[in-house]
Amino acid sequence: MILADLTAPVLCVDFGTSTTQAALLKGDEVRLLHDPVGGSSNWPSAVYAEGDTLLVGRAAERRKRVHPERYRHEFKRDLGQGAPIRLGGVSRTAEELLTTVLRTLRAEAERLSGWPVTEALLTFPASYGPKDPRRGAMLEAAAHAGLGVAELLPEPVAAALSPPAGKPFAPGDLILVYDFGGGTFDTALVRVGAAGHEVLGHGALEDCGGRDLDARVAEELQRKFAGVRPPTTGGTTPEAMLRAQLDLNDLSLELKEQLSSGENAEEFTRTDIQVTLDRKTLTGLATPLLDRTIDRCGNLIRAAKCDVSQITAVLTVGGTCRSPVVTDHLTRHFGAPIRQPENAQHAVVLGAAVWARATPARVIRPARPAPGITPLAWELPSGRAELIRQQTVTGDSFRAGDTLARIRDREGAIHHLIADTSGTVVNWHAQVRHTVHSGDWIVTTAAGASGAGSTASPQLPAEPPLMEWRAHQAPVGAVAFSPDGRFLATADHHGTVTIRNLITGESAPTVELARPVTALAVDSRRGLIAAGLEGGGIEIFDFAGETRLPSVGTEDEIETMTFGDAGAWLAAADGSGTLGWATDDWTELASEELRGDAGGLATRVGDALLLGDVRAFTLLDTLGDLDDGLLPLALFGGLTADGGGPLVAVTPGGVLSAGHRPGAVVRIDARHLAQVARSGSRLLLAGYTGGDIQLWSLAGGELLGDLGVSGEVLSMVFSPDGGRLAVGQDDGAVLIWNLTDDAPPVAPAGAMWAPGSGPS
Repeated sequence: MILADLTAPVLCVDFGTSTTQAALLKGDEVRLLHDPVGGSSNWPSAVYAEGDTLLVGRAAERRKRVHPERYRHEFKRDLGQGAPIRLGGVSRTAEELLTTVLRTLRAEAERLSGWPVTEALLTFPASYGPKDPRRGAMLEAAAHAGLGVAELLPEPVAAALSPPAGKPFAPGDLILVYDFGGGTFDTALVRVGAAGHEVLGHGALEDCGGRDLDARVAEELQRKFAGVRPPTTGGTTPEAMLRAQLDLNDLSLELKEQLSSGENAEEFTRTDIQVTLDRKTLTGLATPLLDRTIDRCGNLIRAAKCDVSQITAVLTVGGTCRSPVVTDHLTRHFGAPIRQPENAQHAVVLGAAVWARATPARVIRPARPAPGITPLAWELPSGRAELIRQQTVTGDSFRAGDTLARIRDREGAIHHLIADTSGTVVNWHAQVRHTVHSGDWIVTTAAGASGAGSTASPQLPAEPPLMEWRAHQAPVGAVAFSPDGRFLATADHHGTVTIRNLITGESAPTVELARPVTALAVDSRRGLIAAGLEGGGIEIFDFAGETRLPSVGTEDEIETMTFGDAGAWLAAADGSGTLGWATDDWTELASEELRGDAGGLATRVGDALLLGDVRAFTLLDTLGDLDDGLLPLALFGGLTADGGGPLVAVTPGGVLSAGHRPGAVVRIDARHLAQVARSGSRLLLAGYTGGDIQLWSLAGGELLGDLGVSGEVLSMVFSPDGGRLAVGQDDGAVLIWNLTDDAPPVAPAGAMWAPGSGPS
């Protein structure tokens, strides 16, 4: 949540199908909001039209039998549909009814706090996906209620944040959140951590809630007892028919709640008919619904690549879970202890308050260019134009006066965007075929980097390395620089991930993942790290390791990854092709959508090892498998003609071919080659089994020399500007060298990041 004032009061709302709970967070104090009529903290999710006024909560419940056609409850299921809801002859939408509920809660919160309340945190069912219109409907209702700054949080995630009754969960515990609410079923798989919980995944059923069980109970009562069925014909008025249906709904709920504490239940209707229900019958009615929830939980557990035997406890949330029918069913299927939150009725809203209280840890501070890094912008004809070609790619050097990109103005004329000084391309922010404006940062460059036109020449790094970083106890299998070269992320075979600011020396808390990491990518603009896991799948988290995003599923093991287009998407290569996801909602992208700045990828096509950028790889996706594992040199021209960028292939015949130098071939011995890394179109690092590492100049085709290391190198990467080299070794060490005299210094290790400091 982005707050103008981090101490401003926040209204937390769990808007449920049957009931709504709300809490006011002000500073560290959390206060539940009570319905003024009756004083309960469980507000009925109901409205009643009293003239031009809408009554909310218990006030609406008390009036429902007077004019039932003016009463409406359970309208949460109508959100996002736009269908009119008739109340007392006036049509309203579900969004309007929710606005009234939120406006009422806001007024009560302001009465309690004595301060204006304009910020809110609303929980929502996990079934509402990133593009679900019901999310937008909730935010729109909040805005109309005067809550202009509103955040959304999945209900099972909020429930997991609420403290459990009894012994607290311990770091490493795997918790299955089982939320059987009034209208929906939600579930989440949560790994408890010392600094924060990791949500491994969540799921939902939209048509499986307590009200669906109530409907089955009502049908059973109508079948067994004469006189309880609401009238449908004859001289009965519509109001009487609605009133009788409301009575039947209340009767079903009352009997079900009685069976939470006994084997038998009985009640009398308003017409003095005695009805009964026993727990055995309720179990039979509930079993089909409960089996569906068990299946959904099983799918979630399998998707997270976990096993039922690993579950520490099942955390039950929602009024329906108070019934022994539910808890007995869960015990039989999972075997794990059934736990409840300390405050079972308000677990979701109190968990939401825990999340809202952590807002200061989610502030994002402005990112400033590192020393020597410069974002470039131009004054464009008529203020805007279309970017039609990037003449250079990430990592390439340029001279003063070189064309970096070409644009087409509104009249159709072509213009060249030139560099005023020599340097190296660090990152592209604008996408080809997209509109750019005067003043936009179009490309970020590094001054004085190695390459053509640079004041510094690529050189063999001095020994010993500039820095030896020992943050791991296991072999380091993945290393990655951020696009601006400020941050270095490393990961080992135990699944430990670290991130360090090389300019300030600050190190973030380590993140412990469940499996070894095969690939890393860093986005310093949003403070995100993507980690490809052994066996498939990608975990995405922030620099502090506290805010986890939904895991991205992949069938094959990721070999390499990169963030592109100023962090707008994540691309990965898994040996079978190029994959991509939009980082705003983590939806999958087609390969042709991965445009803009690209970064480097490496993968195998047949027996050939290829290194290139995303645009080259999207073209490779269309070629299919190469039967002999060899990539013909003639193919490079086609791959790079459309702006595909540098492409290097290591073939079984020992030929290393540079596609950015048409017709040129760098010939080296590729036998026993274990690792390869490149820096734009200038440098190439070849690591061999046994520890030997050679540094080559792609521009000149000559061997610069051998890089002496004591251990075996398992991973290596150049910084985007080509000024640094980092390698990860089998002994857990990370070595960093400067490759140019003017590369910025590396700061010695300093303090840990303070919570909420983020990238600096």
